[in-house]
Amino acid sequence: IEQWKEWWVLFDDKGEGKIKWSEIGAAIRVFGWAPTNKQWIDIIHAMNGGDPEFPPLMEDLEKNEIDFNTFLKVLDQVAELPSTGTAADFTEGLKVFDKEQNGYVGVTEIQQILGSLGEQLTMEQIKQTFEGVEENAAGQMKYADFVDHIMKIPESSV
Repeated sequence: IEQWKEWWVLFDDKGEGKIKWSEIGAAIRVFGWAPTNKQWIDIIHAMNGGDPEFPPLMEDLEKNEIDFNTFLKVLDQVAELPSTGTAADFTEGLKVFDKEQNGYVGVTEIQQILGSLGEQLTMEQIKQTFEGVEENAAGQMKYADFVDHIMKIPESSV
């Protein structure tokens, strides 16, 4: 808990002991879990009496704040969620894009996919995700190394 409090301070930019709801997902990921945005938003929305038929708007996520003790309650519920994937799952998924079956995939292709499917990532999030990824002269990366990379980077980047 003490280390978690130290991490919490990284998100508490005003020093008031609270963070915006919009920062909850990044904070949860730093603390070691990887729920989808919908999952943690549904949890915080329900904890605050929100109607499940009407999820919070972006302005609600920017306006409302949460304190550390309440955040721990969110983490407790997040910990009960099913896993969002393992390194083996991600490696298997990337094999689909390995057209030559040589262990490499196109960096640009994967970046485009991350920016367009599912919970779309922003250009900044994509840039942060690929920071430090080795790319060969053909613009390809070894996807097993990429999976190792994304499993190690701080979750707040993704």
